[in-house]
Amino acid sequence: CCYAMCGLPLSPVMQDTNGFRMQLGHYGQDLMFKLTSSVYQTMLNLVGRSENPLQLSGDAMDENTLLQEARDTNNAMLAQTIYLQKAILANIFNDFGTAAEMASRIWDDVQIKAGACNFMTGVTYFVLTLSALGMSRSACSHMCRIKARKAKRESRRYIKKLNHWVKQGEPNVHHMLLILNAEQKAYSNDSSNDKVAVVQKAYDTAISVSSRSGFLQNAALTNERAGRYFLQEVKDNDWAYSYISRAYQLYSEWGAQAKLERMRVDYPFLADSKDFVRHSTQRYGKSRFSTVSKHWNSSSTDSLLEDE
Repeated sequence: CCYAMCGLPLSPVMQDTNGFRMQLGHYGQDLMFKLTSSVYQTMLNLVGRSENPLQLSGDAMDENTLLQEARDTNNAMLAQTIYLQKAILANIFNDFGTAAEMASRIWDDVQIKAGACNFMTGVTYFVLTLSALGMSRSACSHMCRIKARKAKRESRRYIKKLNHWVKQGEPNVHHMLLILNAEQKAYSNDSSNDKVAVVQKAYDTAISVSSRSGFLQNAALTNERAGRYFLQEVKDNDWAYSYISRAYQLYSEWGAQAKLERMRVDYPFLADSKDFVRHSTQRYGKSRFSTVSKHWNSSSTDSLLEDE
């Protein structure tokens, strides 16, 4: 699972993962075979080899069958892995409701114990917090607001843990913390005049660090989140198109064809003009990333944890 999230192009990672998966099956490692199958199916969904990119059913597994087996055998690890993979897909495809539901199931059914940092634990905390932030801004009904408050409490706990690991020098979670920081700032109640500039700097820093660290998919995700912020909250189409165009390019490099298809539906300008992607990136990319490079090394992790 760590290999799948390391930022390398999906095609070779898929080949390696499937080869490992088949060896697990050959040697009778049933649980690990099923866990790896859920990761492999996630990648199959991303490259477009499934009918529904949010449903973990296809060549590698059937979601309903495996979840029922996990319930019947009280296999928390299998259930957690499936929920986590669905939350990852939901965040990539901007299905905040599904992401929040999967996070809620993990909180309710599987108690994640804090301990020494490892990459997969960091990914889990990151995905859960990203899902919680999405729930907080999409909550509508009274029950949703109750769940959103719980999600916010849980997210603060995970952010504290990530912050602690970054202070200890753990390099692979730094960019995750920066992404969460940008998302917090973007949808905070801050009404100051410089909010947009502060939010943009936070997104740019997260994008820069994600790119420099080699996490291609997270750089893509953060570019799209920045673009959606400028499109929906700021109503600045120029910056929105710039960030979304860059996200499209990065997802293309990653090999996530299903995501590219969804983006062409969500953002029609991507389908209308192939030249626009190159134009918008050239227009804004140089100034954006040259500005960020002056700041990202000196960014203080002390300020990354937002107070309520």
